[in-house]
Amino acid sequence: MAIPTLAEFNPLMWQAEFARHALAARKWDGKDPAKSITLLAIAGGRGSGKSVLLCWTAIMLALTRPGARIGLCMDTFRRLADVHRPILATMIKGLPATIVDNDVRFANGSTILLRYLDMAGDPTNSQSPIEGLEFHVLIVDECQLVDENYWVVLQTRARQTMTDVAGQECMPAVITCGTASNTWWMAATKAQGGLTWRPKTRTNTYLPPGTEDRLRAQITAAQAASMLDAEDMVLEGAIFEPYKESLYPNGSLVKIDLGKIDWQTTRTILA
Repeated sequence: MAIPTLAEFNPLMWQAEFARHALAARKWDGKDPAKSITLLAIAGGRGSGKSVLLCWTAIMLALTRPGARIGLCMDTFRRLADVHRPILATMIKGLPATIVDNDVRFANGSTILLRYLDMAGDPTNSQSPIEGLEFHVLIVDECQLVDENYWVVLQTRARQTMTDVAGQECMPAVITCGTASNTWWMAATKAQGGLTWRPKTRTNTYLPPGTEDRLRAQITAAQAASMLDAEDMVLEGAIFEPYKESLYPNGSLVKIDLGKIDWQTTRTILA
């Protein structure tokens, strides 16, 4: 069977750049432990092509690295069922792969496991849906809704080194993705020398005409900057001042005598 090419996926420019890095064979040189894993991260605008790219990447990794276990994760089972599973089902048509329950099984021994990460408990204390499993690559979507503690879990679970169809050794990888309403995974990836992308909604030329303009008209400028332009979310109506002890000689707590409050005035101010 001929393995699909990147050109057949017909990617956007940013998707093509990401895909080349995600599928590149990298071998650890045995020196810096921090470089023994590939770290890639995306914080993109709505409709920028993130989810379809993650599914395609998972399939290509499975096809080109026989026997690999790929984890494709999201915050909830429902979102996995509504978003990733249908995309995967469409993409594997004509390929030597079948969906069994929540797994995609390939004839070459590779598997894509769909897992959700909203279980109660501390994921760093052996309380996660991926506990006890070893993966070659872990891909997590909607990271803005995922517990930040998973960052450590992902790196300890992604530890399979595989050999691709060209005979090249490929070290494990963690790929994280989400919208820019909260970008903890982007900062974590950068801190460890990984690569990051911030695709805007407008970069997706496959969207129906007027889609971005319609979305932008329904939200505030600050929301649009985050949801469509992939910029970090700025809280509206909030002012943050750095704490200085010299400004609060009597302590930082405000003392209130509840018996002397003019509740009518208070209600007016708060309203």
